[in-house]
Amino acid sequence: MKPENIAGLTVDQVRLIPKKGKILIAEKTTDETILKDLAANRAPEVRAMAASNPCVSGETVSALAADAAPVVRAGVAANSNTAPDVLARLAKDPVPEVRISVAGNPSTTEETLFMLLDDREVSVREAIAHNPNASEIIIAELAGDDVDSVREGAASNHNINIITLTELAEDERMGVRLQVVNNPKVTPEILSTFVNDFKAQVRKAVACNPTTSADTLNQLINDKDDAVAASARANPSFVAEKLW
Repeated sequence: MKPENIAGLTVDQVRLIPKKGKILIAEKTTDETILKDLAANRAPEVRAMAASNPCVSGETVSALAADAAPVVRAGVAANSNTAPDVLARLAKDPVPEVRISVAGNPSTTEETLFMLLDDREVSVREAIAHNPNASEIIIAELAGDDVDSVREGAASNHNINIITLTELAEDERMGVRLQVVNNPKVTPEILSTFVNDFKAQVRKAVACNPTTSADTLNQLINDKDDAVAASARANPSFVAEKLW
C-alpha cells in the first residue's frame, strides 16, 4: 500500500488489509478512530506502530502502556505525546527496550531521567545521553559514567555546559574527545588544548573546526601529520587570517 492511498480509508476498509499494510497505516494515518481500532489488533507489530503514532489519543496510549507485548509498550514509551506519568511508569518496566524508549523520549521528565541514570543497561544511559531535552545537570552526571559510549553521548549533547565539556576534553578515550571537538558549544579555548593530542584524528577535527582560532591553526599547519596540516591550512579562519 502506498502512503498516498491511506487518507480517506474507513475502519472497515482497514480491517480487510493484510498485516503489512496495517503497520504502514498505523504509522502514517492521522485518524484517531482508525488508530484506536488498530490499537486493538491481534498483531503486536500493528499495536506497537499505533502506540508510537503521535496522533493516537491519550486514552488509547494509556491503555496500550499495559499491553502484554514489550514491543507495544516500547511504542508507547517512544511516543513524544505520551503523558509524563505514563512514561514514569514505563521507566520501571522490566524489559530494557521499553526503558530505552523512555530514556530517549524528549517528553520524559527530568525526574524520570534521573531515576534512569542508575539503570544497569548501558543502552538506557546512552539513550539519556542523546536525549535532546536532557538537562545540563543530567549530562554532567553521565560525563562521569564508566562506559565510554555513555560519555561520548554526553559529550555530543547540545545541552552540555562548558565546565563539563572542558572536563571531557581530557577524557582518555579518543571517541569522547572527538565529540567534544565537534560539539557546537565548544570554545576556541577548549579547542586549543587539543593541539598536542596524541591522536591525529582529534587534531584533524580541531583543524577542520570553524571555531578554531587562528593562533591554534598556526600551530597545526606545522603538524607532523600531513592531513592535519592540510586541514588547518584549508580552514576558513586560517584563510581569513592570511587574507587580512
